[in-house]
Amino acid sequence: MAPPPLDETLSVSERLQAVVSVMAQTKVRDSGKSTTKVSLGIKEQFKALSSTCGVFTNGKFEDPQVACWLLDPGGKQKNLHRMVTNLLPQEAHLLDCKYCCKTIPVHLYF
Repeated sequence: MAPPPLDETLSVSERLQAVVSVMAQTKVRDSGKSTTKVSLGIKEQFKALSSTCGVFTNGKFEDPQVACWLLDPGGKQKNLHRMVTNLLPQEAHLLDCKYCCKTIPVHLYF
């Protein structure tokens, strides 16, 4: 699956600032409810952000790979496609890049 095209009007620093803003957020702005960030391979994501960009995180985090490991500790490590195909086959259409690229905010990619 190819990543969505980058928004050429945003600089790398603007995109990084958007990531920093999301990662530092612990409450939803208007409601005050706490946030939970979900990322596949979150440990590696944190390492990369902190070591290369000086980005540190706050709040609650979840990693679907950890959940899959808890369900099957001896199983093969799963990627997003394998998890969706095995656990949510009725949602496999969401993996189609044409659909994903229209729904994921492109400005968050850098």
